[in-house]
Amino acid sequence: MKVKTLAKRKWKKRRTNRGDSLKVGPEKLIMIGFLLVGAAIYFNWDSSKTSQPIADDETLRLGEAVFQQNCAVCHGENGEGHAALAQAPALNESEHAWHHPDGQLQEIIQNGGVEMPSFEETLENDEIKAVIRYFQTFWRPDQLQVQQANSTQYPFR
Repeated sequence: MKVKTLAKRKWKKRRTNRGDSLKVGPEKLIMIGFLLVGAAIYFNWDSSKTSQPIADDETLRLGEAVFQQNCAVCHGENGEGHAALAQAPALNESEHAWHHPDGQLQEIIQNGGVEMPSFEETLENDEIKAVIRYFQTFWRPDQLQVQQANSTQYPFR
């Protein structure tokens, strides 16, 4: 009789402990989020995308000329940003520019921002696209791949 009682107690304890493992706290949610993001990146990875140039040589030459003439004074010669101008962030891999899809970058350049002037009247649409393609060459291949995936939802106009 005593053996049955001990067995019942262990069974009850085991059942209640099993339910505790199903509780989802903030730590588990964060871990699940990291796993989902990692899986999404892994399964969407296409190494052929990173080996292809972002634009042809002519477009990149135009983009470099536009960048040096209009952008480098604030964003730095190599897109490294300007320490004295907080509103002129780096456009290279070190800051957030690569998080923005092509269409959003295009709108920012066209419309300007808090301190950034509008280039809608100054630059043609093909020059804006070329300058974006040019400063995208400053990014790492993995950053460019993520950015281009985001750009399918918000492409150039």
